[in-house]
Amino acid sequence: MIYDPIAVAVALLRSQITGVPVSGDLIGHQAGSARVVVSLLNISNVTRNRLDRVRLDVHAYGATKNTALHNAMRARHVLMTYGPNFSHDGIAVADANNDFGPQDISDKTSREHRFVTSLDLYMYMRSLPLVQD
Repeated sequence: MIYDPIAVAVALLRSQITGVPVSGDLIGHQAGSARVVVSLLNISNVTRNRLDRVRLDVHAYGATKNTALHNAMRARHVLMTYGPNFSHDGIAVADANNDFGPQDISDKTSREHRFVTSLDLYMYMRSLPLVQD
């Protein structure tokens, strides 16, 4: 399966979280402002070319520790609650699992408040493409 799992997770978070930018990188981020960033850790095939376990880290930033934690809890809630049965560009989420976090991990470079949550989203293509010769 060839798809962008970060785009699926970002689309899901953007559909439910307002007032906080959500992206797959820190481009345009101003230190001290709120932001949720999704990063890909690993993809493992669970069922032959049918289902992938996508391991993601969700980094939640905020001007204060409480704001960063609040953003992390919102992102976690969205992924766990609205993730199953969400679909984007032909990719569907079958299930979600919170591996660990939110965990307080300060950003060493910017010295910002950051909480990181690690999750697994189980993704599959709603219909498999035809095999071409």
